[in-house]
Amino acid sequence: MPPATAAAASAYGPWINLPPDPAAAEGVFVSSSSLEEGKKPRLRLFCVPQAGCGAWAFHGWSGRLPPGVELMPIELPGRNTRRGEPPDAHATLEALAKAAVDALAEPHFEEDAPEYALFGHSVGAWLAFEMTLEIERRVAAAQRDDGHPPLRPRLKPPRFLCACGARAPRDAGPARDPDASEPSLGSLPDAKFWRAFERRYGANPDLQSPEVRAMALPVLRADFKRAEAYGGWDEDEEEEEEGKMSRAKHSTTRRALRRTRLVVVGAVGDARTPEGCLERWFAHAEGVARRAVWVAGVDPRWAMAGRPYWGTPHRLVMDFPDELLREIGLEIRQSLVTDDDEQSYL
Repeated sequence: MPPATAAAASAYGPWINLPPDPAAAEGVFVSSSSLEEGKKPRLRLFCVPQAGCGAWAFHGWSGRLPPGVELMPIELPGRNTRRGEPPDAHATLEALAKAAVDALAEPHFEEDAPEYALFGHSVGAWLAFEMTLEIERRVAAAQRDDGHPPLRPRLKPPRFLCACGARAPRDAGPARDPDASEPSLGSLPDAKFWRAFERRYGANPDLQSPEVRAMALPVLRADFKRAEAYGGWDEDEEEEEEGKMSRAKHSTTRRALRRTRLVVVGAVGDARTPEGCLERWFAHAEGVARRAVWVAGVDPRWAMAGRPYWGTPHRLVMDFPDELLREIGLEIRQSLVTDDDEQSYL
C-alpha cells in the first residue's frame, strides 16, 4: 500500500489518477503515455483495480505499454486522492459501474474520442465488465430508431475488455467462491476478517499496523460486500408474479458483450481462478471474438534466488505484470488493425 497522498489535480478529473512524474514537482501528475508532445493517443487503456486498491496499483505500468497508448488508472471513491468520499456510496457493482460511465463517458468514450479499452483485475474485472455492458447499452439506445431524439453524447464501445484474475460473473457470489472455508469476508468481525484476508491473499507487510488497517478496512469491506452480492444469474430464483410464485431462470445472455472483444487472463497457481474457470466467461460474450490465456503471476527468478515472497499469484498486477503486459500489448496491437483485418483475429 502506498503512503497516504493528498488530493492531486488531474487533467481528467477525480476518476483518473495518473502516475506522478518523478521529474516534476511533488504532487504533479502527468500523462503516462509514450506519445510525442501534442499528439493524441492511438488508444487509452482504462484500468480498474482489485479490492482495497486504488489507481496506484497500475502506476508501475507507466511506460510499459505499446507506443501511442495512454494509461488511464481509475480511482474509485474512498481511496487515495478520493479518500474524502465514502467508499460504500454505491451499494452494488452495477451502481458503481454506472457512476463511472456517467463520469468518464464525456469525452473519453464518445465517437470522436481516441480508441479505448478496459482492463480490470479481480473484483475490478467484474466492475470493468459492468462498465462495458453499460456503455454497450447506451450505444444500442443511441442507434435505435424509435422516434426519440438520439442520446447525447453518442458513445462507441471499447475495442476490447481484458478481465483478469476473476471468475465469470455467472460464477460470482459466495456460493461458488473457491475459498470454501470463508467465502464471505465483507461482514466478518475485524480480527476474523484479517485472518481470513491473509490466509486468502497473503500477509502484506504494509497492512500490519493498526493505523493502516483502520484506514484500509472500510474500503476493503465496501469492495467485498459489493463483490459478494454480485452475480449468480445462472441460478433459478423464485419470483412473485401477479400473486403467484413462478420459476424464472436468469439468462447469462442478458448480460453479454455484443460489441466488445473479450480476453480473459488468469495467473498460474492463483487459487482465486481455478482451472477451467476462464472459459466460463465466454457465456458473457455473444458474436464477438474472445480468448483465454494463462500467465505467470510470480517471478520465477525469486524462487531460484531464494527470495521469500509473502504474496500469491493473484498480485500479478503489482508484483509481476511482465507476462500480463505482453498479452495486453498483443491485444492492443490487434485492436488497432483495421476492421478489414478483423477476421485475422477470429
